[in-house]
Amino acid sequence: MRRGGRRGSAPWVVLHSDLSQQVATAVREVAVREQ
Repeated sequence: MRRGGRRGSAPWVVLHSDLSQQVATAVREVAVREQ
C-alpha cells in the first residue's frame, strides 16, 4: 500500500474528484426529477 508514496496516491485523488463530480451530477438530476 505504501509503495509509490504520495506519488502513488495522486491517481486516487483524481479518481475520487472525478467520481464525486459524477455523483453530484446524478444527485442533481434526481433532485430535478423529484421536483
